[in-house]
Amino acid sequence: MLKVKNVSAGYDGIDVLHEVSLNVNEGEIVSLVGLNGAGKSTLLKTISGILPAKKGDIYFDDQKVTNHSTDSLVKKGMVHVPESRFLFPALSVKENLLLGTAAKDNKFRKLKSDELFNFVFDLFPVLKERSSQRAGTLSGGEQQMLAIGRGLMSNPKLLLLDEPSLGIAPILVEKIFESLLMLNKEGITIFLVEQNVSISLDISHHAYVLDLGKVIMSGTGKEVLNNPQTQEVYLGGF
Repeated sequence: MLKVKNVSAGYDGIDVLHEVSLNVNEGEIVSLVGLNGAGKSTLLKTISGILPAKKGDIYFDDQKVTNHSTDSLVKKGMVHVPESRFLFPALSVKENLLLGTAAKDNKFRKLKSDELFNFVFDLFPVLKERSSQRAGTLSGGEQQMLAIGRGLMSNPKLLLLDEPSLGIAPILVEKIFESLLMLNKEGITIFLVEQNVSISLDISHHAYVLDLGKVIMSGTGKEVLNNPQTQEVYLGGF
């Protein structure tokens, strides 16, 4: 579904990514792990059109989408939920969710909005309870659920998630990851960047390790999790 081939990208003329290649097959959960500064968020931004690729190619559903605009990628079925969430704090939960349909046409909103609201509310019941509440008053975990829910409102085929557990209480981290498994069972492909290496690799079909902008390891989630280097560098030897 997603193919990244020899992609380089960066900021202010300095490359952060160096000829990165990876694949995300349809129906999979694929994790990308690495230390802070490895280039993980930069890669997601490059894939989703926020940051231009300086070199290499990106394919989505067998179509070349290198440097396509973010809204055009949403229309094709790719959605990026960023690390900072970028919610509108003064708007209600329901209004923030509705913004997830902004890149779609009026026909889509008319035919699909109610169905997608119900899907998100079934996945995250707390959002239904707080649908008229301002987003800025939600807890960190609830805001993360809202950010994911907003992404789901465009009915994506591929969900790019950047650090969904960051700054969230452990009990809600568990809820978020349970939800990701449910979404995957519903047929949504997930490409996940996550600081919680153990839990992300445990649920992943495949995984990649990024270090200083280069892929240094790949394999099944379990293979990468059990690799001695992963255990030493990312899990403190445990």
